[in-house]
Amino acid sequence: MSGTCCFCSVSLSASMNQLQPGERLPWEYEMRVVVNRSHGASAFVTGVGVFDWVSGRVLAHSDPSRSYTDSLDGLERHDPRQPSYGVHSACWDLLMVQIEASPHPVTDLRLLPQHFYNLLHSWPTSHWSQLDPRHDSGRASQAWEAESWDIRQSYFSDEPRVPCFAPCQQYCRPTPSDNYVQGMGSASDVFQYISEEVTVLILNNLSSLDVCNLRLASRAVAFIAAPDRLPQSFWRSRFNRDKDLGFLSIQVSNYPADWYSLYHALRSEMKDNGPHSRFLRNARRVWKNIQPFTDYLVPLLEQGPRFQQSLSDLPLTGYNLGLIARCHLLKAEASFLPWESKVCRLVGTDYVMFHHPVITRALGMEIRVSFMTFDCTEHICGLRLLTHAGTDNERETSRVGLIKPSTETVLKIVTSGHLVELKVAIAATGIIGMGFCFDEDPGTVHSAGTIQNLPQGAGCTTLRAQAGRKIEGLAVGFDACKFFAIQLIERSCGHLLIPQQGIKYGLAPLFYPAELPCGASLPPTFINDTVKDEHPSLFMNMCFGGLDGANLSALTRIAAYHDDYNGRLKAFAFFYEDASSTVFGKTDIVEHTGRHRICTEQIIAIDGPGGERIMGVQCERMKSYMGGPEALGAVTMLTNWERYLRFECRRGSYDASLWLIMTWGYPDPGATGIIAKANV
Repeated sequence: MSGTCCFCSVSLSASMNQLQPGERLPWEYEMRVVVNRSHGASAFVTGVGVFDWVSGRVLAHSDPSRSYTDSLDGLERHDPRQPSYGVHSACWDLLMVQIEASPHPVTDLRLLPQHFYNLLHSWPTSHWSQLDPRHDSGRASQAWEAESWDIRQSYFSDEPRVPCFAPCQQYCRPTPSDNYVQGMGSASDVFQYISEEVTVLILNNLSSLDVCNLRLASRAVAFIAAPDRLPQSFWRSRFNRDKDLGFLSIQVSNYPADWYSLYHALRSEMKDNGPHSRFLRNARRVWKNIQPFTDYLVPLLEQGPRFQQSLSDLPLTGYNLGLIARCHLLKAEASFLPWESKVCRLVGTDYVMFHHPVITRALGMEIRVSFMTFDCTEHICGLRLLTHAGTDNERETSRVGLIKPSTETVLKIVTSGHLVELKVAIAATGIIGMGFCFDEDPGTVHSAGTIQNLPQGAGCTTLRAQAGRKIEGLAVGFDACKFFAIQLIERSCGHLLIPQQGIKYGLAPLFYPAELPCGASLPPTFINDTVKDEHPSLFMNMCFGGLDGANLSALTRIAAYHDDYNGRLKAFAFFYEDASSTVFGKTDIVEHTGRHRICTEQIIAIDGPGGERIMGVQCERMKSYMGGPEALGAVTMLTNWERYLRFECRRGSYDASLWLIMTWGYPDPGATGIIAKANV
């Protein structure tokens, strides 16, 4: 458990004194702990408790409805070193308010601790384990500055609560004036042809910033949206969950006062440093941090995906599990500290069947793929199949994962053939794209997400059925709510029952940006080392010369990208005569706070057109002091002109190096590619 609250980043203070019956401590001492003793299977949340300085334990009741102020008898001691997350009681109350204020309130909260723990474990957080909203709201990380967390000179130290307000009747409403004159807009202004009632309904669903921008773009809207003309329904909508005063939605849901006056009074209270401004500003800050989190937590509670702990629990008798495409699995016992690397962790598995009797009789099929935004990149989080037996006869036959209709990509499949090929685009944080190919139309790939022009650090692989088998469905592995592993479910073409095989989540190699050619293979020892490696890793197929070596004569420059702060080589880029380039790895650095930094670029020229070729590679590992993964701090390439192209970081010391001669993929002297292993 981290020492700070994941919602507000304020420290979870420890009590120095002995608790007294009925005594209530300040808000920064009161906390709840979400504990998970079996890594996602049976998480639970404690009641309101405190951290005892003497024993080093959290004292709280196991019943979430009880508080330490009710009775000191029965307080249990929870070890903060076990997999758990601490949240201030006031911040937890705001989370519950936001769940209740959602468009579809959730009544069954039994799975709330489990989904809370799984989501938080894989969620982007800052160095202080605070939820980072910029990753999931689509904002660029490098353009979003976090607020100062120095609580000594900030309103962060005030309890994020909403005080009770008396009816505000003293606020002076502006008198109607002729300052807003309705004029003739341009012909492209469609709002001048829409009734005022419809325009107001549109404004009620927009944020305040969008309303201001729309007023500037349309003269008709500027007239209707004048402060003295907008109806009370608009000002009431400003207190909805997704609007600027949404954190007050519960307190003012039945408020009979003038909504216009109340809205401006509260905005003035926060702006003019009134008696309640610090509480309101902190409550608004915590509310915004929680909102992207509940956008996925609430659908998980509503839909309740049927995740299983392993595929052995799924009814797949008579089927065989085929090829697998997957991210890099983090062992449950390897790391549970929230400030460590956020890589994929298996939460559950599920499956979807493509060849169902209903699908066979249907006239067509739709594949709908749902997405979630993670670090400004869309990842697949759900998939469902629908059939059409008539004009208006639509039926859902199967689904898997978290379904978000607003983000769905619809693939209309007219053919009734079998799925023969599946393309899967994989990034280090999940699956970002899928492509379906059917036997009756082999030249067409129905794609959802990104499978071409992949971002840095992503690769695409193709899954096909083994000889004598056909694809019947897909088995999916989940990390909280997004896909991170896909494996084919196959059946023999002769309809022979094949003994079920368990899914193996070994660290399978991932090649990018292109797949290896047919027949190419890695040395067995290289793969075995990866399987035994405790640190998540992937393989990079740096095929800079092309599969036939045709690009070697056009190679002019080689660039290495360094992380000089940590002493790591992050990526290589190869440039050619036609101004094209190929990048392997990632040229930016994502810090714990989520900010992106550009790597240091080192460029060395090579005369590919003149006949200079790379003959060998010398790798020098950096010394590991804290037991972390070893990394290459220097790489030296030898050419046939007896030149040494050395790429090294400025920081770090190196172990003894090993000289390797590689001539992969082409019979003539010279290397056309380098296969490298990179840690996530």
